[in-house]
Amino acid sequence: MKSYKSKEEEYEISLYEGFKKERIVPFHNYFRLKLIQYGKKYHDLERVEDSIQDVFEALTYRLRTNKLPKKIISIKAYLFKSFDYVYRNQTKRYKKEFAVSKLDKNAQREFQQFSDEFLNPIWAIDGANDVLSRAYNSLPYRYKKIILLRSIRGYRYKEIAQILKLQTPSAAESMFRRAIKQFTAMWKKLNR
Repeated sequence: MKSYKSKEEEYEISLYEGFKKERIVPFHNYFRLKLIQYGKKYHDLERVEDSIQDVFEALTYRLRTNKLPKKIISIKAYLFKSFDYVYRNQTKRYKKEFAVSKLDKNAQREFQQFSDEFLNPIWAIDGANDVLSRAYNSLPYRYKKIILLRSIRGYRYKEIAQILKLQTPSAAESMFRRAIKQFTAMWKKLNR
């Protein structure tokens, strides 16, 4: 029986074949948009973006180590399933990371101090403190944490990666840039 593929499926297959020949950018650009659309069901766009990045990092690693699946029936289905898996694991890891009750007493006190700083920024800029505080408080918890560690406490990306249990210093730098971008956008919105 002959199978009929739509033009979209044929295009996706050609992108995947190109990906296997190290033409990564067109594959990434096309499927990133599909994954963002698919990930909207989770309502946490920050974690969706992180999960998409992890999916493409894993896929690129598999490409470079010759561990790509031999045959994929549906590339989109494969990426969606990978995304779901990564997103669920990130959510589990995130919940474990912030289970304060599992910490000893000293660690709980230190965590509470950090937590208080994340929620109430200790820095002020003349005439703009209220807007900056509101912009900072609108950020997701992990973005508050990385801004505090990098901008206020002055930690290097290598140290931040260890504290936040990120794989590489460049992952910490990437997260910091996203945090600053979101912070700046919120500050501009509130400053109108």
